[in-house]
Amino acid sequence: MFKHLFILVAVVFQSVLHSQSLPYQAPKETDLDAVINTYLMNDTENEFSILRLLKDEKFELITYHKNNDLICEYSKGQTTLYKNKLSLYTSESLEIIRSGDLNLIRPCSNKYNNDLSNLFFSKSNFYSKKIHLFFKKRPIIVPCEKSLYTQQWFVHPLSGDTMVSRKCFATDDLDCLCAALTFEKSTEREKSDAISAFIISRFHYNRGDTSQTNVKGLVFGKEKEAVCEGYSRVYKDLMERIGIKSEYVSGAVRNTIQDVFYSGHGHAWNQVILDNIPYTTDITWSKSIKSNWYLMKPEDMIISHFEDSYSAENPNLYDSTLTMYDFMQLPYVDPIERNGHNQLSKLDKTSPIQFAQGTFTINFQQKMHVTNITRNELGYPFVRFEGEEQQVARKVIANDGKLTNKISTNSISVNLPELINYLTIDIDGIGTLHYIVINGTENQFYESLISNLDPKNAYSMAIAFLACAKLKNETIYNELKVYMVKPMKFKDFIKNADKMNISQFKFSVFNACHHMGLWTFNGICKKQLGFLITIL
Repeated sequence: MFKHLFILVAVVFQSVLHSQSLPYQAPKETDLDAVINTYLMNDTENEFSILRLLKDEKFELITYHKNNDLICEYSKGQTTLYKNKLSLYTSESLEIIRSGDLNLIRPCSNKYNNDLSNLFFSKSNFYSKKIHLFFKKRPIIVPCEKSLYTQQWFVHPLSGDTMVSRKCFATDDLDCLCAALTFEKSTEREKSDAISAFIISRFHYNRGDTSQTNVKGLVFGKEKEAVCEGYSRVYKDLMERIGIKSEYVSGAVRNTIQDVFYSGHGHAWNQVILDNIPYTTDITWSKSIKSNWYLMKPEDMIISHFEDSYSAENPNLYDSTLTMYDFMQLPYVDPIERNGHNQLSKLDKTSPIQFAQGTFTINFQQKMHVTNITRNELGYPFVRFEGEEQQVARKVIANDGKLTNKISTNSISVNLPELINYLTIDIDGIGTLHYIVINGTENQFYESLISNLDPKNAYSMAIAFLACAKLKNETIYNELKVYMVKPMKFKDFIKNADKMNISQFKFSVFNACHHMGLWTFNGICKKQLGFLITIL
């Protein structure tokens, strides 16, 4: 039989794998009774191809490969016949691949780049020349016998074996999903990239009805929603299915300037070692695998992520002796450039809360390229809890304005027009540093927190009492104690504060909120105070 190397170009109507599609499919059977004719289009040492023409002007083109991880290629669609030219228009392309121990079907883009324009078609036969067509002589491709090539496309026509692993006939198998995602990925980094890209595109951030511990339900469910716990548990599960150990990490994070005033938000992320390199990775915050939050050095990640799940069995990849108070004093850099932590030692002021008198100055050990300095708006109370949104008004205590940009210098100085100033400073090699600079003394700062007291806000109330404890001012205490359900004498208040080591909190009274559990305020229920608990 004439061996015709057949490469098909078709108009492809399917879109390539899009953001929420799955990377593998369960086999779908063809109606074999609809097959009119089958043609052997190509038969070489490495592969052979068959073309099926079906009723309703449909077609299937199947290429079977020999000794290859690409086992089979399959396309289907519609045909048109015009002036004895048969054209094929592809609506779907699939391939069967061997990935690890599994054979599975996955969607693919159309790969063919020639068509049948050099052949003539009439009455089931293909001709190479128009004169042969005219006389219906010397066809080069004719239909095969009816008994040949009549199996389902995913069954090998010679051996009769099903080419897809039985496990991957299911539409919701996590092992088959991983096998499809990591096909032809040789390094651990490449495999992590593929799995992470899938997770990022698969989910929208929202807590749906599916449990965040139900990995299968999250991945294959219709909601396609998850929060940080779900993102991180899916990453851990899929990575470990391909033999790469990953840790699920929980703790506190800072992602707004308000977070420097208390212990941050509860969050979850992952630790992983890829190709012998340790990483921390926050899939939830990553918009793509090019994000700085993806596969960060642990030293960079600790700037914004504090792990509270450390144990001997689940060790930190960074300093396991770090306390929450240490974390709160670390620089707040968001976004941080890769390896940005290496440059922070060149600054003489890195703590996110600073005190100054009139002017705030940062000195550098060497010239650094400062690309932007901005004064930003800041509101108080710094924290607003659930249920308080409609009750608590926020006062503007710092205004915004651009100060300068693009200078190479050994120091920068910024005038402070207000008592509390929120500055962001962009430095090449580090990222964007965020500072709250108090224009005055610590006592003036504490007094401002009391003067901005909002009785409707649990955080504001707790901070006012803590500031009073720091000031040890009986007059202020007498003004505040009217808010206590069970007022106590001033000396007992200070005695309790001393027992709780309030003096050790420096100016970071915000982190001491959990000590207010002994005091209950009018109008604030214990459930509200529960939101103030932090880990020091």
